[in-house]
Amino acid sequence: MPHDMQSKLEAPRIKNLISQRSLSAVFQPIVDLESGSICGYESLIRGPASTPLEMPNALFTQAKAEGCSIDLERASAQTCIEAFARLWCEGKLILNFSAEALQQIVVGPSNALDPLGETRIDPTRVVLELTEQSIIHDTGKFLSTVATLRVTGVQLALDDYGTANASMNLWVRLRPDVVKIDRFFIHGIANDSLKFEAVKAMQHFAKASGTRLIAEGIDNIADLIVVRDMGITCGQGFYFGKPDAQPLRSIDPDATALLHSKHIAVFPEPTRDTRVLTSGGMAATKMLVHAPALPRHAINNDVLELFNRLPELHAVAIVENDQPVTLINRRGFMDRYALPYHREPFGKRSCLQFAHASPVIVERSMTVEEMAKLLASEDQRYLANGFVITENGKYAGLGTGETLVRAVTEARIEAARYASPLTFLPGNIPISSHITRLLDNDAGFHACYVDLNHFKPFNNQYGYWQGDEVLKFAATVLVALCATLSVTFSATSAVMIS
Repeated sequence: MPHDMQSKLEAPRIKNLISQRSLSAVFQPIVDLESGSICGYESLIRGPASTPLEMPNALFTQAKAEGCSIDLERASAQTCIEAFARLWCEGKLILNFSAEALQQIVVGPSNALDPLGETRIDPTRVVLELTEQSIIHDTGKFLSTVATLRVTGVQLALDDYGTANASMNLWVRLRPDVVKIDRFFIHGIANDSLKFEAVKAMQHFAKASGTRLIAEGIDNIADLIVVRDMGITCGQGFYFGKPDAQPLRSIDPDATALLHSKHIAVFPEPTRDTRVLTSGGMAATKMLVHAPALPRHAINNDVLELFNRLPELHAVAIVENDQPVTLINRRGFMDRYALPYHREPFGKRSCLQFAHASPVIVERSMTVEEMAKLLASEDQRYLANGFVITENGKYAGLGTGETLVRAVTEARIEAARYASPLTFLPGNIPISSHITRLLDNDAGFHACYVDLNHFKPFNNQYGYWQGDEVLKFAATVLVALCATLSVTFSATSAVMIS
């Protein structure tokens, strides 16, 4: 094969696309969640349609393999800026850049933003979005780059916050004007209390730092209403519009009506598993008695000396390598030691002689439900003997049957304020909180209180388990009826069954 032909076949494909101007731009709208207007567009690059290099991931993967990633970023910026100007789009233009590209081609003689001047786009309308793949090796140099950029009037956005390299550390150092919450936290937020709490934490820091938030991944009505009611400024997602070469000038009228409606979101409450896990650790801490332990080689006289020195100590744990081996109860030990002639012959013998072979052990991370099973178990030794509390398998302290009953009871009473301990339907606090939000927003709503008469005989006949299932089924029927009657979204959270 001739050398010149071989060179032509081996020519980098990405550079060919750039030289042939085969790249194109698409735009996805950013929506102001208060007004319902489009306040800007994120620009995204595309390769030739219906080819393996059409989508940006494939493009940049190939560019990296060919060693021309920076060239591709420069060409992408030029393509997006020119298309944005040609389409006479209003609002902000968001351009994606890696940290390396920002340092090499946005600041310097060969500025990738030069097309802004050529197209007469005001730099104050431009937001440079730091992509999630960015890794900043020299923080001082990059901060200098950011300062130079801000002098021109452009703003900085941190993309996909909460994943990859977009961390709190980066937020604090860069002080971005905009932070885009990753779609992982937004998609399904209406039904996930942990996502909800995570976004609330981001809001708190955004307020403290003067940063504007954009929620990515809004794909359905339920998530949109939650995000709107949380007070997040802007949103982006398929619900408003997909990336397109012909950008939307306004969102769908139904979406606008929804944003302006009086519907109030039902904020997700902690799930059963989350609440039980959290309160379990708290319960274990409440019943923990910090008490000294004795080593396995201790003798009975050591146990006696410890009990005499600490008269309030109900038991002593015997440990080996920080792990509990057995437990000696004060009453049982003292009763035996008080017998005639026991102290002299048994004092120097191993402490294991009067110990319980298999003590009850409660791991500190044990859930309240697991603790409650101890109360219902046939083995009730812990009531008299007490039990050992461990943390990651190592001795942490002791507990008594009395403190266990108190801790489980308190945890269940606290949980009952948020959800029924039997059915885990919403409790008084979330219902009252939601009704307060409805009243504060002057939102019309319906609330119904349903009393199932003669329910106790049903429980007595079929058992509480079946009774709980009936209550949950009744709640499901009522919620479905509310939806059928087109009652507001908030009606589902105000259903109370007794």
